[in-house]
Amino acid sequence: MQWSAFKVMSAEASGTIYIRADGSVDPPDAPILNDGNATYTFIDDIFVNAPGIGVERDNIVIDGNGHTLTGSNESNCIGITLSGRVNVTIRNTQIKVFTYGVFLINSYYSSIIGNNIENNNRSIILGSSSNNSISGNNLTANKYDGIAFAYVLGGSSSNYNSIIGNNITNNMCGIRFLSSSSLGNMIYHNNFIDNHQQVSTGSANIWDGGYPSGGNYWSDYIGTDLFSGLYQNETGSDGICDAPYVIDGSNRDNYPLMNAIHPLAGDINGDDTVDNFDCEIIALAFGSTRSDLIWDPIADINRDGIVDIFDMVGVALHFGETG
Repeated sequence: MQWSAFKVMSAEASGTIYIRADGSVDPPDAPILNDGNATYTFIDDIFVNAPGIGVERDNIVIDGNGHTLTGSNESNCIGITLSGRVNVTIRNTQIKVFTYGVFLINSYYSSIIGNNIENNNRSIILGSSSNNSISGNNLTANKYDGIAFAYVLGGSSSNYNSIIGNNITNNMCGIRFLSSSSLGNMIYHNNFIDNHQQVSTGSANIWDGGYPSGGNYWSDYIGTDLFSGLYQNETGSDGICDAPYVIDGSNRDNYPLMNAIHPLAGDINGDDTVDNFDCEIIALAFGSTRSDLIWDPIADINRDGIVDIFDMVGVALHFGETG
């Protein structure tokens, strides 16, 4: 991919920023600090007037450290691109005013976690990229899509990605499937709020984590919660709507949430209580990694790629707390 030069306003540096395959940051005066291992941390805000950061190295963490990566919204201006990358984490970054906020091309097992991605044309594009995790992000006020699934020429479909625990708000379309063959993507515990179109589909995907984990919150759905249980036919409410949210003939959220999810440490299923339901979700996925059939990304509280005792401790430390 061809990258154009840009200027780092606050750091008074110029030139394209690359994270090279040998571990170096190019140019060396860019406001990104390499800890000598595998973590690259922003030490200042960055302004770009062309494509942003090119990543050439696998198995790394890019930590925005709360800083802002801002573009000029020129044609095909991309904030961060992962092309042919494996196991790259992008976290804690403000990304705004790009054509595309983050673009994954033929990339796998990477994570986009805890970022604010707003006021772009499109935010996160999954282009022929599978088995990635998008969680804990705010995807807000983007001109077209919060998240889009696309097919890249010469690539495959974008399958088996997890999109969990995001606020997807005030976009033209919350999630759009530009590729009609993207399958097996797990999309739940998200807040879909006031998007002009919540979802544009074209393929069958998974919109809830089963019971009692639940699905998503949909601001355009007015449901009732008089019943509970796997078939929503038992007496008593459980924070889950009694009837599914139907997206289209091939897609439905079987357990839509009555209320928007708000972060509460240890509250895996988003019911504002840390209790046995959260423990059950971890127990069902215990010992699994991303490649296992029983893998459930929401059970991996500490995001280390395995559901284990450390995740259970994350629930235990907050057991009984309410939102």
